[in-house]
Amino acid sequence: MEERGLLRSFAQYPATAADPSGPDLSTINVLPDNILLSVFRYYVADAGDLERWTTLARVCRRWRYAMDASADRLNLRLVCTGKSPATGMIGAWPALPIVIKDDGDPTNQSAGDIIAALKHSSRVCEVSLPHLTSTVWEKVVELTQEPFPQLTSLELATKDELTMILPESFLGGSAPRLRKLDLANVPFLALPTLLLSATDLVHLRIWDIPNSGFIPPDAIATCLPVMAKLERFHLGFRSP
Repeated sequence: MEERGLLRSFAQYPATAADPSGPDLSTINVLPDNILLSVFRYYVADAGDLERWTTLARVCRRWRYAMDASADRLNLRLVCTGKSPATGMIGAWPALPIVIKDDGDPTNQSAGDIIAALKHSSRVCEVSLPHLTSTVWEKVVELTQEPFPQLTSLELATKDELTMILPESFLGGSAPRLRKLDLANVPFLALPTLLLSATDLVHLRIWDIPNSGFIPPDAIATCLPVMAKLERFHLGFRSP
């Protein structure tokens, strides 16, 4: 598609139309906003990377303004990882939904970014933390005792034996928009109460749960009727 090649060229060499060393933006700048946004939407979807849209926003003021004004239509997200410092990133962009993820063992830097991002509970929409240490875990528990109204996906897994069990007040006791819940080695005795509010769940996996977090399977079974959209379900405890 011609638009794809054109847009990738501009994204690769961000410049203004007045910059003779960069591509000539005058051609694409004659496009009306609705056509420009269609091209943006195609690029963002094709990239498959939640962070790639920031390249477009840096090309020129018009592109930045167009993306800011259509953040919902473009499904823009701020992605917080150990490589994307949360404090500077969140302050530099509009109040977009926040994705928090850590694909490796958390360092002091990435742990600090995770904590900073979790403080924006009203904007966090996805959390994927599969390598939590006990130290970081305590901070995560402390910061998740209030509602996360935009949260749709939650993945938590710990490396250590935990002494701190998730309390009943986790996520404010309710997760009405949650579609994916994946907990590994995470004791959460109040899980059945949370599940009764999670009527949009599609994916539910609770596994490698230590004895301190054992929940009678029939307590989980009583929650299943309210999860009519559930497609994947896995339940596994260490206790025999």
